[in-house]
Amino acid sequence: MSSPQNGVGPYVIVRNLGSGSTCKTKLAVNQETGSKVAFKIIKKDSFSEKPELQTKIYREISLMRLFDHPHILKLVDILESPRHMYIGLEYAANGELFNYISQKTKLDESDSMFFFRQIIYGVEYLHSLGICHRDLKPENILLDENLNIKIADFGFARFTKSNIAKTSCGSPHYVAPEVIAGESYDARLADVWSCGVILYALVTGCLPFDDPSIKVLLYKVKKGAFNMPPVSKEFADLLTKILTRDPSKRITIAGIKQHPAFLQNLPNGYILPTPLPLPSFIDPIDLNQTSSDIIDVLHKIGYSDDSELNSDLTNPGASMAKVFYYMLTSRVSLDQLQWDLCVGNQNAYDVSQEDLFSMKPQVNWYQQNAHDSISFSKSSSFVFSEASSLAYPQDWLLPHSQPSDITDTQYINCANLTSVESLATIQRVLVSLQIQWFHPDEYTIMCRKEESELYVIIQCFTDDEPNSSKLTIQKCQGLPDPFFFLCQSIQEAIERKSDYIAGYQ
Repeated sequence: MSSPQNGVGPYVIVRNLGSGSTCKTKLAVNQETGSKVAFKIIKKDSFSEKPELQTKIYREISLMRLFDHPHILKLVDILESPRHMYIGLEYAANGELFNYISQKTKLDESDSMFFFRQIIYGVEYLHSLGICHRDLKPENILLDENLNIKIADFGFARFTKSNIAKTSCGSPHYVAPEVIAGESYDARLADVWSCGVILYALVTGCLPFDDPSIKVLLYKVKKGAFNMPPVSKEFADLLTKILTRDPSKRITIAGIKQHPAFLQNLPNGYILPTPLPLPSFIDPIDLNQTSSDIIDVLHKIGYSDDSELNSDLTNPGASMAKVFYYMLTSRVSLDQLQWDLCVGNQNAYDVSQEDLFSMKPQVNWYQQNAHDSISFSKSSSFVFSEASSLAYPQDWLLPHSQPSDITDTQYINCANLTSVESLATIQRVLVSLQIQWFHPDEYTIMCRKEESELYVIIQCFTDDEPNSSKLTIQKCQGLPDPFFFLCQSIQEAIERKSDYIAGYQ
């Protein structure tokens, strides 16, 4: 076993990434897979000195167990030794967005909107789960090796059933006026305000509200007046509608996604990614058959009242407590989705959080991990199940699929097409073939041809070649002929679009 200085379980420590008042961060490499992980290393002694720190960290970990989105930093592993806790996080090679802005001084509107879109997609995903970040700022947003956004630091994040929060928190430069006022506020709209401040910082390199005096700074924020930078009319209009002092008049995420500035440089007719409608579990859950560890995680997520949690779990009808419970304990498969709400029928995404669809869980995969006596072990405080999140398509296989059913994968190179151009082309193909589909994030499309029982996952990635992308098309279930017809149709459409762009250039 490696010494604590050189290794953490199966991971080898490579170098320091940084340190703060409560933890150190080190880059490590998994010796079995070669993957890189950023470990937050926290001394357990600090928990006795700062009990609120332990509560904050445990809540953050519990929330991150639910997340699986390309623009949300992933929780990879949790290990512990007798003296330390090691929280393994997805490694974001290009560090903080704050440092990137500082190096560039400011970005043009196109590059600013590239980052802003990804931030909005990530925040929208959080809000779809009833979770608000409440501390959005460039220091808490990381960039991976391809300069894609990874929202991080969920120490102030909360699940609230009504989306109404009371605690005043966040960073003064980015916090919304209603939060400073100390009254109850809609945490979703407070997050939108913070996104607006970030957008302003991206395009100007400075902040809309700033002053060396905290008292004066907070006064400026509460007043809500700022100098508009020299940007396009559409960009200025979006900034104005986001940085609106009155939250009841502030633009929502849905409004942002329809704004001309947000849609600039996107293909005509492209359907924007939107989180999947949440599942609705209506059957009561037997608490006598429920692990105390899962109940403890639900408490940390935001259910502080025992009677409220017990009621939400045991009473008939849909509740977010049941959604979280099954996200933590069960797998999800493609045929469980309510395809009547998908694109191709009536708009799947024009539904409220209350319009949840029914989905029965598969096998309960929850198993307790033993806390053995070796130097580094799985943390006994955070039991990981094999459950998949609603946005992790690799696990979205049909429960009765045989191994041979999931080996059919096609790869397509999309020369001269960015990922969004490729996805827009695919969307048009799916519409023409009357295939149902969801677009839960900007890299993934899940589709179904009902009469042939064909289920397919399409993923699009940026290629090494400039302005090019590549597709992976995976058949999860269905006969070969319909699958290959779909692949051929997509390939032909991609080639036509690629040739058109090449000729235009």
